[in-house]
Amino acid sequence: MEKDCTVFTIRRLFKEDMEKIKEYSSNFDFLHFNPLNEEYIWHILLEGAFWAVFDGQKVVSVTYILPADSTAFTQLNAAWNVIDLLDCSLENTLLCGYVHTDRSYADRDIYTALSNLWTVQAARRGRSQMIHFMPAHIDFDLERLLNAGFELVGLRGLDNLVPHYIFTKAVSFEKIKTQPGQQVEKCKITETKIISMLCEHNYRGFDMDVEKNILFRR
Repeated sequence: MEKDCTVFTIRRLFKEDMEKIKEYSSNFDFLHFNPLNEEYIWHILLEGAFWAVFDGQKVVSVTYILPADSTAFTQLNAAWNVIDLLDCSLENTLLCGYVHTDRSYADRDIYTALSNLWTVQAARRGRSQMIHFMPAHIDFDLERLLNAGFELVGLRGLDNLVPHYIFTKAVSFEKIKTQPGQQVEKCKITETKIISMLCEHNYRGFDMDVEKNILFRR
């Protein structure tokens, strides 16, 4: 019962918190390409922000935000892939970066808190859309991310062909509802080729069923 009543706090990280930031970025060093090098980190501190979720004094999760039209992001192949996939304007988009959560907190609803944070920050920056992506080789709380209103729109190799799940959400606290008669497809999360194909045909993953299949609509 005590675990269920834990109150988390979210605080912005600054250059004085560089040790925490570098520890966070090191969790992605096993990828063929980790964009969170020292130069990229400083761009985020200057143009965006790092945010951490705390349980008391303990950091349990970290993410970052960055304007998608920032120089740091547009220099990455990931930016081209996002533009090609979504046919969107990066100047209206906020990038919601990688999330790393302490394994002992993996069953907690961190994504709802982060989604609310991202939404508020996007609105304050005058952005109408959010993009979030996560490496496919990392376990993350897909179901709660979808429940927070994000939609799975792509599974692509971004920089150095590192496969990523790509999500998007309009800057709103509302979740898009399925319309009556709307065609729905379902797919196991392990069927990555089918997920990629569905997304390339304009399907969007919006929920999961009781058997943990991803539900898609268009």
